[in-house]
Amino acid sequence: MGEVREEKELQLELTRMRNPYLEEEFRNTPRRRKGTASGSGLRTEGKFVGEKAYPRAAGRSRERLMEAKAYPRTAGRDNRGRTETEISVRSAGGGAKRVEARAHTQSSAQNNRKSVDADIYQNGRKRAANTYSQSVGIRVETRVQMRRTETGRERQKRLQQLQRRRKLSFVLIASFAAVCLFWWLTSLFLKKGEAQHVNAGGIVSAGDYLSQDAKQVLSLPVKPDLTENFLTPNEYSRPGEPLERVDNIFVHYTANAGTSAAQNRSYFEQLKDTHERHASAHFIIGYEGEILQVIPLDEIACAVSSRNYDSISIECCYLAEDGSFTKETYESLINLLVWLLETYNLEPQDILRHYDSAGKKCPLYYTEHEDEWEKLKEEVGERLAGNGE
Repeated sequence: MGEVREEKELQLELTRMRNPYLEEEFRNTPRRRKGTASGSGLRTEGKFVGEKAYPRAAGRSRERLMEAKAYPRTAGRDNRGRTETEISVRSAGGGAKRVEARAHTQSSAQNNRKSVDADIYQNGRKRAANTYSQSVGIRVETRVQMRRTETGRERQKRLQQLQRRRKLSFVLIASFAAVCLFWWLTSLFLKKGEAQHVNAGGIVSAGDYLSQDAKQVLSLPVKPDLTENFLTPNEYSRPGEPLERVDNIFVHYTANAGTSAAQNRSYFEQLKDTHERHASAHFIIGYEGEILQVIPLDEIACAVSSRNYDSISIECCYLAEDGSFTKETYESLINLLVWLLETYNLEPQDILRHYDSAGKKCPLYYTEHEDEWEKLKEEVGERLAGNGE
């Protein structure tokens, strides 16, 4: 019951503090005297009326009362040790000023809250702005770093390409220099080979110091003395068809003892008119050793019917009845054979008789004397190996 009564008294006290002009409506509150009211609080001899009527509450709120119960010694005192009664008595204007002060405090608190909220909002915006600026800065730095990395890679690639080009240029220049040096040394060597050197024993040719293989390399085919007197193009002795390859050299005899090379050339020329038969040869060697060329080497001759398109033919004149050649004819034949073999890169085994292809006894002497034919080829081989020596 006492707690209920204290609760009612606390509510009455709080109501009185909110509206001091309603004090007369409460039966427990005595009427105020005239001239004793100052502000919103009623004084009686320097004290609040509430202190006499409600000694326990004494103008304190519920929170203050609860605090007084929890801390009886320090309840209702400020940081200077003053009670709420002393503070309310000393304040000018009484309860009205206290109410205004509380309202001002509340408004100040609200303003403070608003300012704090504004500060928080501003701080939030600043933090967001800072975060955004930081993120943008990080992105920019990342892009700059990536760009630098890409630029570095491109620069490295360019340097590698430049190095490769330099190496290639160096190789090309070195190769060109090597070729030029080789050409210069070769020309110098050839000039020295042609020059003559004088020593104490006399004049000696530089070719004497060369080996046999070197002589073969430096030597060129020596064309024997011959006369070009080509036949008139015709179907029977000079058909004019191209000679595309040369695999063999055929040796013939004229089968007409005592006739010269010029007479046999005239016989081949007359065939265009007589139409007697098809007959001719690239070369005609007289019994005095003269050589006539009557068919160009890039045309076929009508000599060996089955081998006209891959061979060269040589007709030889003779005086003896057995068909043997004179010494001059034999020497000219050897020189001509050596030149042809060197020109077409052939061997002595590539020299054939007309007899070896068609079975005709031509040349007569060398078909009846096989040993002489082999001797002829051996001599050609020696001349070919010794370059005419």
